Order: sequence, then structure tokens, then C-alpha cells
Amino acid sequence: MKNTSKFITFVLIFIGCSAFSQKQNLDSLWKVYKNELQPDSCRLKAIDALAWSYKANNPDSAILLAENAIKLAQKIDQPKYVGNAYSAIGISHRNKGNYPEALKNYFAALKIREKINDKKGIAASYNNIAIIYENQKNYSEALKNNLAALKIREELHDKSAIAASYNNIGNVYWGQKRFEDALKNYRSVLKIREEQGDKKGISTTFSNIGNVYNSMASLEKNKIQKQKNDNEALQYYFSSLKLKEEIKDDKLSFAINYINIGTVYTSMLKAKEAQTYLGKALQLGIETNNKEIMLQSYANLSILDSTVHDYKAAFRHYLLYTTLRDTINNEETKKQTLKAAMQYEFDKKEIASKAEQDKKDAVVAEEKQKQKIVIGLVSVVLGLVILFLFLLYSRFRVIQKQKQIIELKEKQTQQQNLIITQQKQLVEEKHKEITDSINYAERIQRSLLASKKTLDENLKDYFILFRPKDVVSGDFYWASKIDDDKFCLVTADSTGHGVPGAIMSMLNMNSLKEAITKGLNKADDILNYTRTIIINTLANDGSTDGGKDGMDCSLLIFNFKELVMDCVAANNPVWIVRQNVRGAELMEIKPQKMPVGKHDKQNVPFAKHSIQLQKGDTIYTLTDGFSDQFGGEKRKKFMTKNLKELLLANAALPMETQKKILESRFEKWIGDLEQIDDVTIIGVRI
Repeated sequence: MKNTSKFITFVLIFIGCSAFSQKQNLDSLWKVYKNELQPDSCRLKAIDALAWSYKANNPDSAILLAENAIKLAQKIDQPKYVGNAYSAIGISHRNKGNYPEALKNYFAALKIREKINDKKGIAASYNNIAIIYENQKNYSEALKNNLAALKIREELHDKSAIAASYNNIGNVYWGQKRFEDALKNYRSVLKIREEQGDKKGISTTFSNIGNVYNSMASLEKNKIQKQKNDNEALQYYFSSLKLKEEIKDDKLSFAINYINIGTVYTSMLKAKEAQTYLGKALQLGIETNNKEIMLQSYANLSILDSTVHDYKAAFRHYLLYTTLRDTINNEETKKQTLKAAMQYEFDKKEIASKAEQDKKDAVVAEEKQKQKIVIGLVSVVLGLVILFLFLLYSRFRVIQKQKQIIELKEKQTQQQNLIITQQKQLVEEKHKEITDSINYAERIQRSLLASKKTLDENLKDYFILFRPKDVVSGDFYWASKIDDDKFCLVTADSTGHGVPGAIMSMLNMNSLKEAITKGLNKADDILNYTRTIIINTLANDGSTDGGKDGMDCSLLIFNFKELVMDCVAANNPVWIVRQNVRGAELMEIKPQKMPVGKHDKQNVPFAKHSIQLQKGDTIYTLTDGFSDQFGGEKRKKFMTKNLKELLLANAALPMETQKKILESRFEKWIGDLEQIDDVTIIGVRI
């Protein structure tokens, strides 16, 4: 390898300029660029190759090199290289996540390329601009620029580039959920790649089409259509897999295919098949030590386990997911540290090189000045010459000392800026980790709440005001069909809020579901059995007396055929507003003063209330979040009394209007204060 590098350097320096490839030794390119005896055209090609080499792994260095390339290209009137350099700077900023700067430089490259009519470069600029807009979710601008790139590439008859543009357009439509348009463009890609015999490209396109059908299935409410989309997704994923086997593609590609297939089978509730393919993906991740594949496998296995209600396995896989994620983040921190050290060494070399050149320039300038002085003052008295030279030398020493001080200060400032940048990145990464974890928990919790479909099928007129204090909530609402004529609705406030409250709410919902699965159909029996499950589950939480967590809740069972409502209230009341000749009247089913969980009254059975309902009755169930919220001019609690009056005054209005009034009143009441607890209010009109 050393001999090859020496030969390349020899050819570049003594024979002339030749094409530079990414595999060339970077040291050889540096030697060519720094050798001022080389023609500027050769030095320009060298620094251009260096900038593009650094753009992915060391974007800051790439930016500095590209800026120098711009100066050199402008000096020797090479506008094409100026456009290339702006493009390299744009890509480097994109890799850093600085999209505004990336766009700025992409547009600068586009302007130059349009001026010199570099059509291939113009298309590349439009393509780069579209990628940024797509990342920013600005799909209209992304589509506009992708179409501009496609038009030019069709004029150039560049089949591979045309396929790439169709693929990018398909990605934009997919992001917009315009699935038919996405499929149309992916099929255009497929046609070109089949003409070219590009099996790897065909395999990738099959996967993209499968992704679209997978997305369509996840949003489809019609069961038959959803099944059709799931089957289409599987067909394309398996077609992609077959081609990968023919061309012996890399293991990473196989693993991604396995994960895609596993997610579809999970959606189809085919747990055995999903387990098989997600397991294959995990095994490949372990064999290749690919932590990203392992991470995705654990996450999808956790979702699969939750789908089949195996919450212990779901929790175990989620722990493996979070542990591996933390390991990856620690490794990434080490990489960033190494990258920063490399950047520092690069900057130090640049500074040293500049200082050396400045020193040479200063020496040359000094020698010229001395020559002028000697020639001009030959006839001057020798003493005056000596005195002048002494003063000049003293001044030179002062300047040198000042220069050293300035350089030292600049180096210290650069080091401090580097430390600040690293600390900022670390804080941003940790914040993203926490946010991602909470959002993941919110998706799991949301999947367990009563679905809109279930509520719409069983309740004719209702509203739900659900406002968690944080992303996830201790409050929840849950529902289930009981027998043919009965419908169960639960409004609950679990112990705690945020992530702990959300975990507790999932345990509570699972316990309610288990009680009904046992065949219990009476309100008091269901809540008594649920309390037993919660106490037994938390008995081994590590505390002296066992877990005392649980929930406050109201459990209603409606028999709409006979207009009868059975209910049990644990710490949470149930209010009924009835219209009569005297106007609206609020009746309260007062709660028992004990929670659904471990308590000194845990052996006292819950009492069932049976209420004969009338047409037009409005039933309200709620947690204490609204009434306990501080606000108003005196910064006091809203209070239960005021909430009763508010509901009573508006009970005759449409349910959706009532919800909007409650939301508006809460927003006005809370003002600039912080929400202190989760808020849930449910209204059902008979």
C-alpha cells in the first residue's frame, strides 16, 4: 500500500493532474494540495477530493476544505468546482442536522450550475434541496424540486438517475400518506430496474412497495381491506427476500426484510409467524453485532408481546431494548469524543501550517525592508544605522510576543468552544432519549384505552375530555362489551401520573380485562375481583407491607334495553343530570371512601348501585384533576361545587359543545399556571 501511495504521489507531482478516487491515500492528496509548485488546477482537484472524503465522518473539516476550494476555484476561474464545493458544504451541514445552512449552500450551488448550464449538476442540486425539504416535512417543496430534477434527468436520458428521482418522489408521497401516488412512482422505478437487470435495485423497490401496503394496512379500518393490504405487503416483502437470496445480499439487508415481515404478521395477529421472522432478524443482529438491528428487533418483539397480552415478555423485551439503546448511546458518545479529538488535531495542523507560512512571509518582508534600508542609507552615519536597526529589532520582538499571546488566546477560545459544543450535544441526546422513551410508552398506553370504534358502537351520544398532565397519564378510560345487552365503562385515576402513573394504568386495565374474561358481569363482582388481582400483583414490590398502589374509579354497566345502569364508585363520584318540570337537577352517587387496591378496608366489598334511567339523562364520570386545578385570579382550586354548577348549567347542550365549554373554561382557569394532575371527564347522554 505504501508503494502504491508513493507512485500516485509521483504521478500527481511530476507527470500532471489525473482523476482522484475516494480510495486514494488522503496524505497523498494533502501533499499535492500543500505543494505550491503544483499547478493550481491539480491542487484544486486534490482539495475537492479531500472535502468530499471528509463530508460524512468529519463534516466540520469538510466545510473548511470546501471553503478553501471555493477560493482556489474562483482564483483560476473554475466555476464547476465552485458549485461542487458549495454542494459538499451543503451535504456536510445536512449530516450535522443544520438544515438551514444546508439549503443555503445547495441554492448557492444551484445558482452557479445554472449559470454554466451544468444540467447534471443542476439536477443533483434539485435532488439535494428536495431531501432537506422532505426531512423538514415540507412535502410540497420536496415534490416540486424532485419533479424539477426528474425533468432534467429525462432530458439527459440518464436511466439510473431517473429511477432515483421516481424513488424520491415515491418517498415524498409515502410521507404524505398519498399511497396510490407513491405506488405509481415505485412501480416506475421497478420498470426501469427490471429493464437494467438490477436485481438489488428490484429487491429494494419491492421492499418500498411493501412498506406502502404496510402503512395502508395500519390506517385501514375495514377489516377485509386491511387484510388485503397486509397480504400485498407480505407478497412484496417475500419477493424482495427471494431476490436477496439469489444475489446473496448482505446480512443487514436480510435482517431489515425479516423485521418488515414480522411487523406485518404482528398486525395480522399471526403471533407465531411474527415471532419466527423477528427472531431471525434478532439472530442476524447478534451474529453481525449490528446493534441497530438488535434494537429494532427487541422493540418489535415488545409490541408483538403486548398484542398477544403477554405483558411479562413485553416488559422483558422492552428492558432489553432500553439497555441496548443506552449501550449504543454510550458508544456514540465515545465516537463523538474521538471525532472531536480528530477535529482538534485537524484544526491544530491548519493553524500550525498557517503560522509557519506567516512566519516565512514575515521573514521575507523583513529581508526586503533591510535591503531597502541598507541601499537608501549607505551614506548615513554608521551610528544612526545601528541605532535604527536596534529599534527595529526591539519592535520586532514586541510584535512576536504579542502575536504569541493572541495565538494562545485563540487556541484557548477554540478549546472552550469545543467543550461547550460537546456538552450541548450530550444534553440534546439525553433529552431526545427521554422524549423517545416517553413517546414509546404513550403509544403502548394509548393502544390499551377504549377505542373510538368501541365507544361509537355502544354509546350513541357522548364526549370524552382526556388531558394528561404529561405525555403519558395515570388517568385512563376503558370499556368492554358484557353479554349482548350490557356495556361496561370505566373512568379511573391510577396512583401517580407521568410514566409511573402510565405503568400503573396499564396494570389496572389488564386487571379489569382479566376480571371480565373470567365471566364476571356484575359491577361489584368485577371491581372486587380487580382489587384482588392488583393487590396480589403488587405484593412482591419490595416494600415491607406490599404495594399500596391502585386506582380510584367509577365502573358503570349500562343495560340500554331496560334503561338500567349499575355502578360502583371507589373514591370517584358519579353524577346524573335529569331534566324535569323544575328544570335540570343533579343527582350524585357518592363514592365509597376506599380505593381499588391495598387499603385498611380492602376486605370490605364494593357496593353496587342500580339506577333506573330516563331518556335524556346525562351521566358524568370524572377524576379529581379538573376540580383540584389551581387557577383564577386568586390562584385557588376550581372546586367540585363549581364543576357541578358548570355541568348542570350546560347539560342540555350537545355533548361536543359541552366538551368545548369545559376545555375553554379549564384553559381560562389555569392561565399561566402549570397543570398539576391528569384530567378526565366523560359525559354520556341516554
